[in-house]
Amino acid sequence: MKTLVDELYESIHEEIIGNRLKPGQRLHIAQLAEQYHVGSGPIREALSRLLATQLAIAISQRGFRVAPISRVDLHDIYKTRAHIE
Repeated sequence: MKTLVDELYESIHEEIIGNRLKPGQRLHIAQLAEQYHVGSGPIREALSRLLATQLAIAISQRGFRVAPISRVDLHDIYKTRAHIE
């Protein structure tokens, strides 16, 4: 059974993967909490999980951002996807 944090993590993950949240874009906790109609605690926990997948980065005392992507990363993603398909 999925928890609220699991669902938030998956939703934000999909927004990043779907390029609705752009590389380098700031992830405002208050805005995300309002968007998903939840408190800031579950959003923080979901963003912390995104850190582990390297889809988000934490900036000391400034919150979170979508992780930037390099050409090498992009090439690796396309190569892996082509291999899977």
